[in-house]
Amino acid sequence: MDLVKLYREKINAVPIERSLSLARDLGTILWQNELPVFDLAEIENFLFDQVTHEIKHVIEGTICPDSLLVIATELYSNGGHSRLFERIVAFSGANYTVDLMVNHFHSEEIYQNLRLQCRDIFKGCQSYSDVLNVAHIISRYNKVVTLIHPDDIYNVVCIRLAKKLNPRLLVYFVNHSDHTFTYGVSMADSWFELSKYGSLLDEMRGLTCPSHFLGIPIDKKSYAKKTDRFKDGDNIMMAASYIKFRPSGNMKVDELVVPVLNEFVHSKLTVIGVRPFLDFWWWKLKLKYGKRLKLMYATSHSDYTKLVRQSDLYLDSYPMPGGTAFAEQYMTNGQLCSGLTTKYIGYSPLEKYKRTNARAMLKMIMSLSFKNYYQIDNEMVHYHSPESVKSRYLNVLHDHEENVCSIRDSEYSINYLLENRKVQRIPTKVAIFGFRQVVILLLASDILVFISYLSRNLMYRINVWYKVFRANK
Repeated sequence: MDLVKLYREKINAVPIERSLSLARDLGTILWQNELPVFDLAEIENFLFDQVTHEIKHVIEGTICPDSLLVIATELYSNGGHSRLFERIVAFSGANYTVDLMVNHFHSEEIYQNLRLQCRDIFKGCQSYSDVLNVAHIISRYNKVVTLIHPDDIYNVVCIRLAKKLNPRLLVYFVNHSDHTFTYGVSMADSWFELSKYGSLLDEMRGLTCPSHFLGIPIDKKSYAKKTDRFKDGDNIMMAASYIKFRPSGNMKVDELVVPVLNEFVHSKLTVIGVRPFLDFWWWKLKLKYGKRLKLMYATSHSDYTKLVRQSDLYLDSYPMPGGTAFAEQYMTNGQLCSGLTTKYIGYSPLEKYKRTNARAMLKMIMSLSFKNYYQIDNEMVHYHSPESVKSRYLNVLHDHEENVCSIRDSEYSINYLLENRKVQRIPTKVAIFGFRQVVILLLASDILVFISYLSRNLMYRINVWYKVFRANK
């Protein structure tokens, strides 16, 4: 692909500080778009070699044999990633003294909760100037668990350097974004996936380490069921990051919303996680259904749980499924659940109650009852109960024989990922470094996508310059 080829050439030609920044930009583009690129281990290797060459002096640290370090890029107040991180920390604390390394906390509540479960919290690597110091901290441990963002090349390079300083260091990579590209292949000794889809993608990542199924940990709670059947007039709920509702190829959220609201004319649909004034794919639907379609910004997990309990039916997000959110509605909140099947599969046995087209989905919704779900209770517990996920996690961590679900025997095809596809979103912070890059980005995306990027990037740069001006005034 011309875009990746251009970035490779530029990364190889500029100083290491700039190379790392460009590699992060490339990772962000690949993370947020379905492009046929999943293996950039050669970039990871090149950057590691450059950093090793630049660093002349190495200071040996003291090894903490009974401690374990868990690393994340950022943690938020909502979404499944932060809750998965908290679970991993809790699982690890059963056998190790746990320390954390996080670049940035976006939630004081998350920070305080984790503070009670660990000994120390370190700042992760955010620039080249941090690399040596962060690598020395990481090298004190013999086991490191990572839940980093797919574009976090800085921490990948730090961990590679730490492994050079401490050859006994083992890295366990929890691929929390297992449906996308991610850096980290070159540093991992063990690799965890959350879904069948992620396991299938491993074939395209160039993994050289074992890959294990982890699953999404969700508590199974007793709950009072409001209704055993859905009927017209009952409340409907959807919730996810706004990105998961964004059109993907020819798949649009309209395919789910329009049939449901046309069929159940007295029901209302609440959607959490939307940016009402920015997410244009909702505008036509809002004009059509008015007050029957309520669009809400993302909320804290506690507020989100309260809202969900007011609904009678939960529909999984589309075109991108919700992962944690969908299975959680049955396991924790006792909701009737359905939705449209997408290409992203294998996150939960509950997907059996989704359908491939709207007509079949509506028929499924009308037939749903908790008697259906009782049939998959044991399978849900095996996939999702914290005890089961913890057992699979610790078995790998302790070098025991795998205790995993059988997820590699699917006939599902991911060959469509090898097709050339358009860039559907250029992240705001991606830097412009030359005319050739501008031309390639324009050719790789649609004109409206490119114009949107230019306008957002300009506003972002103006805001940065203004903050610098105010600080120096």
